[in-house]
Amino acid sequence: AAVQAYSLRDVERTAALDGTRLVLPDGFPHDSAPSALAFLAVRERSGPDHARMFAEELYRHSFAGGVGRIDDRETLARVGAAVGAAPEWITEACDAAEDPARAPPDLSNALVATQERAQQLGVFAAPSFVIQQSASRARPEIFFGESRLPHAVLWLRQGGW
Repeated sequence: AAVQAYSLRDVERTAALDGTRLVLPDGFPHDSAPSALAFLAVRERSGPDHARMFAEELYRHSFAGGVGRIDDRETLARVGAAVGAAPEWITEACDAAEDPARAPPDLSNALVATQERAQQLGVFAAPSFVIQQSASRARPEIFFGESRLPHAVLWLRQGGW
């Protein structure tokens, strides 16, 4: 409970510092599986640009507007419709979140591939910023936590240290 309370307060502080509107929806935190699977469905079936638009619209809808939970079928369907996602994609994602055995093969494969890639890179939590290295440095550089984003940007600008 202490970590959750701290994390929530840290999100509020960061939003205030950045001037980002933050209105948490009722019952936060939510199960992120439905929205993560919906994101993957949009990415796999419509491409990364649409997936990015889905993620941004979901943030605006749920965390800047406070009008929907990220684990709610209706919220995800509205957000999906706003970015042109087929309604059945969202339904399949929500069904898969409830029962992984119901996941369509492309969604199941995308989830496994994403998890495997994260493990290969050494990602252990979110948010993580992964910077691929040159051929001379085989291991990627990982920066964990929103507080490390400035370090990741500086690393990119300077080419490391």
